[in-house]
Amino acid sequence: VSGGVTQVEFTDAVLDDGSVDLRYVGTSSSVVTVLGLQPNTDIAAVVGGTQTITATTDGGGSVTLDLPESPSASLTDVELVTTSSPDIDEASASPQNGTTVSETPVQLSINVSDADFGTVQGDSVDVTFYDASDDSQIGTDTLTGNGTASTDWGTLEGGSNSWYAVASDSYGNEVTSQTFTFNAPSTLRLLNESDPDQLVTTNSEVEVTFFSGEQVITRTT
Repeated sequence: VSGGVTQVEFTDAVLDDGSVDLRYVGTSSSVVTVLGLQPNTDIAAVVGGTQTITATTDGGGSVTLDLPESPSASLTDVELVTTSSPDIDEASASPQNGTTVSETPVQLSINVSDADFGTVQGDSVDVTFYDASDDSQIGTDTLTGNGTASTDWGTLEGGSNSWYAVASDSYGNEVTSQTFTFNAPSTLRLLNESDPDQLVTTNSEVEVTFFSGEQVITRTT
């Protein structure tokens, strides 16, 4: 211990055993180094049951924690835990590969889970959706429990479109999904025959025949 630590109590630290690993009293310059943990491991120190400090053990299993000032003169509990990466369920992704959507904008969605949800340290996961053609961001959804992240994609091109999702948690863990490719319809613009620079603006039923396949589709303008 060093810095502003004025009192400390500790046990043999065991990650993820659900018990308090050390208690301390100190100022904002309190520093505690823990030895003998798993090497090269991402951990979180849960201070007082509410504040979480992230760190990574070195190759020898040591980690130094800069602890916040104790809220009172009494001992503050610190529990050491490991953190886990989010998990993306690619089978749940929508739209999937080969899908043809019927209208735009299209809602992109995918299920994400994280073992840290519901633990003492908790977690939140930002799920960001990207256009795979240029890696531009489409939208972001934040989860604090296992569930479905979604966003709307409104600026689609007619034809093939591809997307993927990146899930990043509050501890710096990140996973990327595969790329999903689907087809979207183009927009047909109907012009006034007697005034060919003007769009038809009245509501009406229109039949469009695709002669190559003899398929007739009816839409309302």
